[in-house]
Amino acid sequence: MSEQDRTGEDALRATVLATEEMGLYQAPDWDGFPQNRECNGWHWLRAKSDGGAPFIPDPVCRMWIAGMWIGIAGDTCTPEGAAWRCEYLGPCMLPEDVAAVAALSRRRGMEEAARVCQRRAEEEGEDIKHRRFTMLRDERGEREACADMAEELAAAIRALAQEARDV
Repeated sequence: MSEQDRTGEDALRATVLATEEMGLYQAPDWDGFPQNRECNGWHWLRAKSDGGAPFIPDPVCRMWIAGMWIGIAGDTCTPEGAAWRCEYLGPCMLPEDVAAVAALSRRRGMEEAARVCQRRAEEEGEDIKHRRFTMLRDERGEREACADMAEELAAAIRALAQEARDV
């Protein structure tokens, strides 16, 4: 597989995952029209494997303009023909769209990491409270330090997530 093919597959995979994440992926019973059919733009299509003509062998981008699908070579197809031959995988995302989805994913990851740290701090605090009479002084100090560190980490991660939101 060539580097260009691999890059195209990576772009398709990222697009499909992102469109699924954003709730844009279209069901298999596609009518041949893209989402936001009133807007011109590029979309991913793939040939159906169940009896449709071998029209587009691999996922490719097609331009939707004025009610027609147009291929890179200038070939055209009606929505009805595309619905019969292809499945719709979603709109091709612009670099800004991919960056926005990546940023959202990073923020969600940071928020989850902050929740994990906060939960750890709370668990340490609860354990210290319940075992306060049976815990050795050194162990208690270590557990309190661990709880404090977890709270500091949670606060630092939340601050990073807020900075990422503000950008």
